[in-house]
Amino acid sequence: MDAGGKGRKVLLDEQRFSQTLEYLERFGYLDTSKPRTSTSISNAVRKFQFMMHLPQTGKLNMATAGKMAQTRCGVPDYPDEWLLPLQDPARGRATTQEESYKRRQTLPDDFFARWWFKCDLTWNLLNGYFGLSSVRVRDMMRMQLDKWQTAINGNNGGRQPLIGFTELRNGSRTDIEFSFERRNHGDNNPFDGPGNVLAHSFFPYTSGSLQGKLHIDRP
Repeated sequence: MDAGGKGRKVLLDEQRFSQTLEYLERFGYLDTSKPRTSTSISNAVRKFQFMMHLPQTGKLNMATAGKMAQTRCGVPDYPDEWLLPLQDPARGRATTQEESYKRRQTLPDDFFARWWFKCDLTWNLLNGYFGLSSVRVRDMMRMQLDKWQTAINGNNGGRQPLIGFTELRNGSRTDIEFSFERRNHGDNNPFDGPGNVLAHSFFPYTSGSLQGKLHIDRP
């Protein structure tokens, strides 16, 4: 398979091509229940390029391969067939307002159960990270959550805060539970070691015992 890009083509060896297909399948761009075809692979690459704000050529050029090599979140970009961008890259045009409305009517019953039904969220850290003390790691978590909270609440026009985070350490179940994990760690979503996937999390209400958990890769 050739990769096109501004006059330069790179012949992908079998291993790299296999890694590309694995990436597209893992992150929701390629439907694993259907046979792989040149068209389906090209459409999958085009969708990825759309998400990465790259020209939608459908070809695995250097810019596209570079994006795939970057570190990222482990949650799929297209977790379900019905969750598509407003611009459909397969057709090369924007989805109309009527089409968007019809699509929303087909959302599954548990769609809105993927968000919390409250704004005051509790969190806890379950373990430390290598040589860093749990106190240091908690300080880092708290600082990042404060940034997230400020970014969200700072754009609400001065109204009542939209979201808040409270740390709990008494061992009770919290809305968000951070933990550092390595490779296979019991959730059927193993980490890949240094590089690529940095972390993954699970939706509230629909993920059973994993709901609200956020796992961070520990090489």
